Amino acid sequence: MKRFNFLLLFLVVFLPYEFYSQQIDRLYLSFAATGRVYDITGITGTVSLPAPLASPTVTTLADLSNLAVGYDSPGGNPGSAVFIHSNTAANSPIYKNGTLITPSATLPAVPIGGIGTNNVPGPYFGRVYGFQSNTKTLYPIYPAGATLPITAAAGDTDWNTGTTFSTDTFFDYENNIYMFLNNAGNTARYLYKIAIATGVATKAAQITGPAATIASMQGMAYLNGMVYTASLIGTSGGTANSIQINSINISTGASTTVATINIGSNFANLDLASVPYYVPFTFTCNGAAFQGNSSFSTGYVSTRTVRIPITNVYGPGTYTINVSGTDFATTSQNVTINTGTTFIDVPVTYNGTGSAGQKTVTVRLGNSSTTCSVTATAEASFGCNANMYLSQNNTLYRVNTASNPFTYPAVGSYTGNINSIAINPIDGLMYGTVENTNTIVRINASGTFTLMGAVSGLPSGVNLNAGEFDPAGNYYLKQAGSNTTLYRVNIATMSATALTLSQAVNVSDFAYMMEDFIQHLQIQTEDFCQLTFQLYLQR
Repeated sequence: MKRFNFLLLFLVVFLPYEFYSQQIDRLYLSFAATGRVYDITGITGTVSLPAPLASPTVTTLADLSNLAVGYDSPGGNPGSAVFIHSNTAANSPIYKNGTLITPSATLPAVPIGGIGTNNVPGPYFGRVYGFQSNTKTLYPIYPAGATLPITAAAGDTDWNTGTTFSTDTFFDYENNIYMFLNNAGNTARYLYKIAIATGVATKAAQITGPAATIASMQGMAYLNGMVYTASLIGTSGGTANSIQINSINISTGASTTVATINIGSNFANLDLASVPYYVPFTFTCNGAAFQGNSSFSTGYVSTRTVRIPITNVYGPGTYTINVSGTDFATTSQNVTINTGTTFIDVPVTYNGTGSAGQKTVTVRLGNSSTTCSVTATAEASFGCNANMYLSQNNTLYRVNTASNPFTYPAVGSYTGNINSIAINPIDGLMYGTVENTNTIVRINASGTFTLMGAVSGLPSGVNLNAGEFDPAGNYYLKQAGSNTTLYRVNIATMSATALTLSQAVNVSDFAYMMEDFIQHLQIQTEDFCQLTFQLYLQR
């Protein structure tokens, strides 16, 4: 059983909740010698204890040995942040803000050496957990429950053979609870994270610096990417001269001493409480949008980028972003966030499966409950088949060759006249130009026309009457009449490059062909029977 219970915790509250909701990003120290809690945010150097908080207070000082802070979901008040505290002894009563919890709640029939509240919204929201003193046994504390079995990640012998070092704890935003462990030879110290959902313990970092060799560690908490620990220093014959505060980078394990708090000869229990709900940054989901002019289309695998605005960057660092959804590839990528970051770009890959229509993509911050649901649209593609299509004025027709004479059922209509239609082999969608403009429309097999806008480098006020795509998705256009200019349009950037022909030609349309590995356009004059020639393109 721990003799010293030092509390160090930090509170992050993003909404105007009750009880200390004004104390954002604070680091707290509780000291059972005085039965009080202290705000030690930002302290450095050698200092004395600051003035204590007005609440909580206790009659029996040891009842502030274990302390946690978080939202009171178990008590039916998920909007209120409360302190949960107790002594460390087995079967000790549990208090909320200095008052016994009703109906009566007690610790398990074993000593508990540190507790923490899980403040991540979801199935564990507001629940308090704690480790049995000097063991790897984890208990639900409030509400009470059976022990949670913990297993090591595959191949991790340090967990199985090592011993616990400080049994205080804290949570991160991914429902992981943390503890320290020394290896079997006491030659290395590690920070471990344990997933509440699975009970799997994973080595998070090896500790270096002063926290790697300090003889005792009675408290720890998390604040803005750093783990803070507290240790009694100079104990001799029942006295302690100071409390040493170390910080540890949660990703690298590197530690440094940030402060020493003089406490004289006070000697008392110490404990550490875990962090309230911590979000390193906030998604602004209603501002999420796919970038560029490309589109998902059925039957074609493609990747697009969704841009999600972010705000409230509390914890700069590198974070994992997971993407999932029906008909989409499940992927992960790391993004680096700093204090000036205002958005993240996330690649989303559509498998080409399923029917056309709107689909939901879930973008998740790591394994946390912080998500954005983004709507993606998969358009019905024309695909690559023997169907023929005709654009005439503002209507697109399909040519039905099964009847004689042919029939021309309408596919869809636009507000302006459409010309130079062609199907892009990259996405299976049809593209065309709006007559006498430099604007392009995208057409899907359902007959929906989408105006993509003006193309830089294309002339306006002229009639572009011939269009075709090459296998790479370049869109070739030519102005009606006899002239020497061909335009190659990059659909992604909506920009055109002018290509100069060796002679002036007057064409109605052209088609792309591959022959002997030489790329060329087969150009047909207006008099179908008179002249056919080839324009060779440099690959």
